[in-house]
Amino acid sequence: MKISKQKTIATCICSAFLLWGCGGSGEQQAQQAPAERPVMKVDTIKIAKGAQNLLFEYPARVRSVGAVEVYAKVAGTLLEQLYKEGDFVEKDTPLFRIDADTYQAAYNEALAALEMRQATFNQAEREWQRVSKLFEQKAVSQKEYDSAFAAFESARANIANAEATLARSELNLSYTTVTAPVSGMSGVKLQDVGAYVGTAGSTMVTTITQTAPIYVEFSIADSQAIDSVNAVRTGKIETKLDDLNVKVLSRQGEVLDNGKIDFIDSRIDESIGSIKLRAVVPNENNRLIPGQFVRVSIEGIKIPNSAVIPQKAVMQTAQGTFIYLLKDGVAKIVPINIAQSLAHDFIITGMFEDGDELITNNLMKIRPDSPVVAEGSVQ
Repeated sequence: MKISKQKTIATCICSAFLLWGCGGSGEQQAQQAPAERPVMKVDTIKIAKGAQNLLFEYPARVRSVGAVEVYAKVAGTLLEQLYKEGDFVEKDTPLFRIDADTYQAAYNEALAALEMRQATFNQAEREWQRVSKLFEQKAVSQKEYDSAFAAFESARANIANAEATLARSELNLSYTTVTAPVSGMSGVKLQDVGAYVGTAGSTMVTTITQTAPIYVEFSIADSQAIDSVNAVRTGKIETKLDDLNVKVLSRQGEVLDNGKIDFIDSRIDESIGSIKLRAVVPNENNRLIPGQFVRVSIEGIKIPNSAVIPQKAVMQTAQGTFIYLLKDGVAKIVPINIAQSLAHDFIITGMFEDGDELITNNLMKIRPDSPVVAEGSVQ
């Protein structure tokens, strides 16, 4: 009986050791087996690839197309000022009146001289016609014929001379009213009423500053804008210079007018690394004044093969800028370039295609080529 009990105990101990040994081997196998990657749920949007409009905004200053100096072209006493300083004047608007008595008398004298020369010419013409008929009949000599013809030619020349004198007298008489040579903003008077003007050649009496059209000048410094503008000028992109629209904005953002770029400097200012541009603006309502500080927004420059994506979908590291695309059930990393930053989006270029699925969340948790599944997709 004792031997039977001992065998039973031994058998139980052996069985326990065998079970313990099997269990330990299973745990080790479980620890050595690689764990399966969990599939992460992400939100995606479809990328729309195409030509995107770039927007550039810069400080600018208004410049006059030209400031014209107004002179008294004849000498005389300044009798009257006919405009209000600072008002907008149209071309040919009377500004000053100069004493015209002397020039009126000269005009009347020239007119009378012309009438006298006309009478002399009429008489010489009749005499020439009479002598010509007689000469054909051989009733007068060659000398008489030549004398009549010379008198006729002289009388005709005297008329031309009298007409020129009359025209000059009429012009001087018209100069006694000083008018605006161009439309624009009138300046202060430079001569007082009662002053004798026009001596020693001519006397400047005021200025007219042209305001319609008007120039808006500005400089661009960022490399993307410079590259874009140069590409437009040289024809490297489809956008033409005439396609660019320039909005002139107040400091509060109000649109004051619209214009077109008419000048791009051919070189970069090395001291500040910028390039100068100029826009011409109609300014028909005279809302822009020379010297005024404004802002300009350039519209119409398009960058091809680009897309607009949310800023939150872009990763930026020391190694570069990239996005994650959902392809074949995994997250693929794609390097990109940021062409322009908008309020909440980026305009980007890179090796992506139209319709690619862009991952927009959980970017910090994703690893390249890790399995992902689209939970919410926005078309």
